[in-house]
Amino acid sequence: MAARYGELVKQAQHFFRSPRGASSRVVLGSSSKVRRTIMDEVKDEVGFEYQVMTADIDEKAIGDRRKDNPADLVTTLAQAKADAILGRLAKDETDGMLLITCYQVSKAWKSARRPFRSSQPLTRQARWMM
Repeated sequence: MAARYGELVKQAQHFFRSPRGASSRVVLGSSSKVRRTIMDEVKDEVGFEYQVMTADIDEKAIGDRRKDNPADLVTTLAQAKADAILGRLAKDETDGMLLITCYQVSKAWKSARRPFRSSQPLTRQARWMM
């Protein structure tokens, strides 16, 4: 993971040093404190500024968490966030904008070895899922 992060930082540094990257407006489309912390770390390492915009969508109304493939679901939700943010902006406000939206889900399943039980403490369930 650290090697991949290092490569992403190098790519970001290269982008933001280019004429196109230097003039880009970076927007984080999330109200998550964890994502802001990550963006702050990358910002400090790479050297860019960003702003935060929230999508204000009903995420639970999008997709079926029991049936949808998790990868498809997070892509659909991230796209819905982007669409909601872009829908509030005028065309000239989006020129040169790099909008970053994301979403995450965790999927619990039963296995013969370790059944998932709702009576287990949440921290134990979370550790098992990781």
